[in-house]
Amino acid sequence: MILLLENKRDRIGGIEKSGINFTKYPHIKVILYDDKCNDILDNFVEDNYQFDKYDTIIIHETIYHQNRRDKLFKVLKEFCSDKKLIVFSSDHSQSSLSKNTLTLRTTR
Repeated sequence: MILLLENKRDRIGGIEKSGINFTKYPHIKVILYDDKCNDILDNFVEDNYQFDKYDTIIIHETIYHQNRRDKLFKVLKEFCSDKKLIVFSSDHSQSSLSKNTLTLRTTR
């Protein structure tokens, strides 16, 4: 199972423009938009069990509340010690792979 998280409406356009119909892929759970996504992340930081069923988590590098983002990614990296974590962004041009974390960064 794969979980894709994105909270910013202005960045979602790229996902929507991709033409991918996520309903055709029952193994991918897509959570988009501010309120729902941030609420889910709040709950995850407090109790990670809700992401247990996912093998891969894909998340934007600047997701969530800025003042709580560091804690989120610390918890995510610990939680994903036996899972795959993919962090994506278009703010930088260097990608990296470290243990189970793939960071994808492309310039616009």
